[in-house]
Amino acid sequence: STPELGRDAIGILVDYLLENQDGSDAETAFLELLQKLHSSSDGSKLGIACCDEHFGSLTVVGGMARFNKTTFDKGYITQTVDFRYPTTITAAQIEQRMSEVAAEVGATFEMLHDKEPFLMQPDSPAVRALLDAYNEVTGEDRQGVTSKGGTYARMFSTGVSFGPEKPWQDVPAWVGGMHGPDEGVSEELLKQAFAVYVRAIGKLMQLDL
Repeated sequence: STPELGRDAIGILVDYLLENQDGSDAETAFLELLQKLHSSSDGSKLGIACCDEHFGSLTVVGGMARFNKTTFDKGYITQTVDFRYPTTITAAQIEQRMSEVAAEVGATFEMLHDKEPFLMQPDSPAVRALLDAYNEVTGEDRQGVTSKGGTYARMFSTGVSFGPEKPWQDVPAWVGGMHGPDEGVSEELLKQAFAVYVRAIGKLMQLDL
């Protein structure tokens, strides 16, 4: 969900091959396509860069590259791609543009899976109820956030992720991060979370959802 913070191993290999390989024109053209994909995580070199006020910029990441051999001992390369896109573009638009870019070098693009962006408006009554419950119990003034990662919340027509996580708090060195080894939460935070949940449920029960 944050590719701009990492290094792209396939991109490094592609840059090396373009600088040092002596392949055919077709091979060079395909490597140049991969270079466009791997050298910018915002899709700008592919012509699909966009953003919105909630999800921020589109991100695109090249996943697995594989060499596939055929029965005639000739091979072809497949490159998986992961797009996490905001509400200002559609999967169909991404597919059309990527198909055009791929066709320029004799390759093809196929959209195998799609989940549309899931957004609960920050000012919706349900979200406000949750935020108000949290802020009233904690005395803080926090606002909601959106994530480019997947969430179970999209399984519901109305739902958001809501739970006791305060990454800004100091924890003992042995406490692991979310979803990792030794994941932990303090007893104090659990008690506070219980108070938030009670108040949040009360507020939600007053809404006509």
